[in-house]
Parts: sequence; structure tokens; C-alpha cells
Amino acid sequence: MGLSESEMGRLATVCNRYPVVELSYELAKQSFSKDEPIVVDVTLTRADDDEESLLAFEQPAFAQYYPTKKYEEWWIVVGHVKSGSLLSIKKITNFRS
Repeated sequence: MGLSESEMGRLATVCNRYPVVELSYELAKQSFSKDEPIVVDVTLTRADDDEESLLAFEQPAFAQYYPTKKYEEWWIVVGHVKSGSLLSIKKITNFRS
């Protein structure tokens, strides 16, 4: 790859911090009528969900061109494909919760 030993070490550190995230969801019921609220339970988990990996949220993410420190965040976006509507959006900043 043409990288020095220190560059390879930096690359390995960045790659090792990249999380494996799984998303699952469940609808409270399967049929709905118009104007009725829909309840969706969303579960977002990290495959490496141990205490050490959760410390990544307390460390800045690797973003060498970002002007300030940036911390890991995830967004859950729920939409309706046929109408192109955004139904809900939620920012996750801590996997412990």
C-alpha cells in the first residue's frame, strides 16, 4: 500500500474503532388505520457491546479534516417510501441507553 509503519498503525487504529452496528425493529401491531399513531420499537446494538467498546463514545471520532473534536453519533430515520415522507428521526449519542 506504500504506507509507512506509523501510517499503517494509524490506519489499523481507525479501522479497529469502526463499529459493527445491527438494527432491528418491531411494529406494535400489523394493521393500521389512517391518522392512527404507529408504534415502532427500534433496537440498535453494537456487536462489540462490551464496556471497553462503549468508551468510544467518550473519545473523539477519527475525523482528521473536521475543524473541532467530533464524537460518535447515530441517527434512526423512519420514513414512508411510497409518499417520500419523513415520519420520525432520533439521534443516538450513547449506546448505553
